[in-house]
Amino acid sequence: VQDRDHRGSIVDARGLTLAASVAVKACALDPKVLLDAKGAKPAKLVSTLAEMLDMTPADIERVNKGLEKRYVPKGPDTGEEQPLRFVWVKRRVADDEWKTLSDSMAAAKKQAGDAWRNRRRWLKKAGEFKVARKWDNEKRAIEAAEGWRRVALDAEGRFAGVFFPPEYERVYPQGRLAAHILGFGDIDGQGLEGIE
Repeated sequence: VQDRDHRGSIVDARGLTLAASVAVKACALDPKVLLDAKGAKPAKLVSTLAEMLDMTPADIERVNKGLEKRYVPKGPDTGEEQPLRFVWVKRRVADDEWKTLSDSMAAAKKQAGDAWRNRRRWLKKAGEFKVARKWDNEKRAIEAAEGWRRVALDAEGRFAGVFFPPEYERVYPQGRLAAHILGFGDIDGQGLEGIE
């Protein structure tokens, strides 16, 4: 679903657009990335996403089941189980919900970067204290570096595996004009009736 190109427009003989695909925002999870991330807390992440994206209890249950499922069935080509790499969180995300989520993700990324820089700074100080044989100061610097490492991993894990796949919605600018001929499609963009 996530790698599919969007459907082309349908126009009449005069070039008037009868059906078109427009980009919309969507949110998905990569369970492998989420479950492999050191600082990740899957239950907390799902709860945070549910709050930010105004998800229904059924949506939350679907995402949790996707995370429990970890592997896709054995394929005919390989004969091996493959890690599950895609679970929809929410399709057709409203602009304000998307902004809240993307701003929070950007803040977490910045916090992680700052924490890793502070960790490097404290490790450098620990090395200087070691050379100067200031053992107590070295120990305190190493403890500070470990504290910044925990902060960095927590910030990195806060939204681990969350991404925004390309998603399109079918619109009909002329309303019901020629609807019986055009037909319609499903949420995945697959035509069900008519020209669609």
